Amino acid sequence: MMTLVGKTYEQLNQQDWFSYELSLLTNMPEMGGVSLLKCATAANCKVSYSRSYTPILYYVQPSVLYAGSDVALWVDPRGAQEVVDYGSEWPFIEARINGYTVDFEGTVDEMTQLAALNRNQVRGVLGNVMPTPEASVNMKFRVGNTLNYEKTALRCDYTNTTCYRAKVLPVINSVSAN
Repeated sequence: MMTLVGKTYEQLNQQDWFSYELSLLTNMPEMGGVSLLKCATAANCKVSYSRSYTPILYYVQPSVLYAGSDVALWVDPRGAQEVVDYGSEWPFIEARINGYTVDFEGTVDEMTQLAALNRNQVRGVLGNVMPTPEASVNMKFRVGNTLNYEKTALRCDYTNTTCYRAKVLPVINSVSAN
């Protein structure tokens, strides 16, 4: 949303609700050049965004990871828990680091509840992941993806020249005698 309206999280913090209609601008010579395509029914192209239902991912701990490492995601589910059928489904759909799934087996189940408007720690184990100096972090709830809060997510080296949300290092599981 911040990219769409060109403002920072803090600048949009006072607004809770956004609503807009989608249309497509096409340039197709076979259709007479540039044309604006709109929905026949405006309600079908209306997008509504409520910050009160948008979960916030604050950071990943530790921020330096490797395949098989324990990982904690600090998240505020906000109102997203209201759309979960408690006792029959997880409080969120999944979490991925650089596209690789975090395994929450044994730490999260259908009875897990995350407190709204609080930072909750969700612990899991990172699966096989390729090393990278800047890994993307995503957590998905029923209402959509989390908003990654950059002010708390970014980690920098002591010179503040190299910053990342999470980075993945290679791991050596065994060494042969040869």
